[in-house]
Amino acid sequence: MNKLKTCMVIVSLWLSGVAHSESEYAPSIGPPELGVLMSLKQRLWFDAAKAEHLGEWKEVLSITDRWQTMRPGDVELWVYRARALGALQHHKEAEASYKRVLEQYPNEDFIYLALAELAEQQGNTTAACRHAATAIGIHPGYADALSFHERVCNAPEGQGTDAGDSK
Repeated sequence: MNKLKTCMVIVSLWLSGVAHSESEYAPSIGPPELGVLMSLKQRLWFDAAKAEHLGEWKEVLSITDRWQTMRPGDVELWVYRARALGALQHHKEAEASYKRVLEQYPNEDFIYLALAELAEQQGNTTAACRHAATAIGIHPGYADALSFHERVCNAPEGQGTDAGDSK
């Protein structure tokens, strides 16, 4: 499991109550001299995860705005931001945030699946299927991507719409 997915799993464990503190399952990140900065980053990270878990999308955007001023290159920031923007129906901005993650990590299968889901929400089956196929190409056993592809891309004729091709 790569570092980005590991971070997302840790947050899920913490929110579900399996991990009872931020540090219980969190790996050590960075050298000790970055401790203060990492602590602040971890605090913003957990605040964003909590707000996301509660569906407080505007709060997620507020947190990511603060985070962006400190560490604009953090991919976790762009994942949270993309999810919040998508939930708030700001599809183009969400897509741009996901693509920013792919600039640093071009083989993130779950980001391609997120782009597929975003394209489907916009009625763009062609782009949705292309992104799902990319996720499957990166990770052939990715069950969520396989399920999405089966449901959306292999749907019987007349099901699903295609509102154009967004890249």
